[in-house]
Amino acid sequence: DKIKCRINVDIFSSDKDPHGAGLKLKYGYVDFKSVVPNGKITVGLQKTYWGTIYDWKYITIEKALEDKEKIIASADYGITANADIVGGMGEWQLGIYNGEGYKKYKSNVNKYPALVANLRLIPIPGITAGGSILYEKKEESERINTSVVCRIAGGPLDFWGECIVAKTDESKFNKLGIMVMPILRLSPKFELVGRIDYWNKDTTEQKNAYYRIISGFNYYLLKLKKGKPGVMLQVNFERKQYEDPNKEAENELLLQLRWEFSTNPF
Repeated sequence: DKIKCRINVDIFSSDKDPHGAGLKLKYGYVDFKSVVPNGKITVGLQKTYWGTIYDWKYITIEKALEDKEKIIASADYGITANADIVGGMGEWQLGIYNGEGYKKYKSNVNKYPALVANLRLIPIPGITAGGSILYEKKEESERINTSVVCRIAGGPLDFWGECIVAKTDESKFNKLGIMVMPILRLSPKFELVGRIDYWNKDTTEQKNAYYRIISGFNYYLLKLKKGKPGVMLQVNFERKQYEDPNKEAENELLLQLRWEFSTNPF
């Protein structure tokens, strides 16, 4: 009862040689419960507990901002301590990771570990606030990524906000990102979704930023229940507007039929 294991694979299509489908290991870890009070120790290829990426539910079809801009990998090899705060007041995680993400291995993984800390606090029901930091020190450079997250949920309204400041290995400048995402649930099966992203890849230069504006809805044809399938229709209109007047805006209409299922333990 005190040891739990998980393995997930990522199956994907590719237009790169050789053509066809590819296979990656996404999760492969062991949980040791009761080592940490109200928590566990996790060893192996696991979630990266940073920002919104580790509990991103894809309410929009688009990825989390930090995932979309490749600031943080959604999973990585490492060892973490995870625990709930007493009284349902939140959660915390401390971890040491490779820092390169689950898609890289061998020569693409350096010898410098990435240290990650994450905290979520729920001072009163419906309000969540927290932050994350990743630090990786190398011989001649360092990587420092920070995130501040807030959530306000009450009645039919659910509002998410995030601010990201990132300093990558190869740069001396900061990257800045902001995401706001309101969700309005009109019924148990239907919700309206809006999202605005701001991303500046170099805060020392002008006209480097863009805005991503998303609007749409989610319709749950079948609500997901434990051990049962769920089916969801997502429709999003996405517009990418650049600060640089010489770049034209990009528009996309995205439709996705999403099927999810979960099984009881073997």
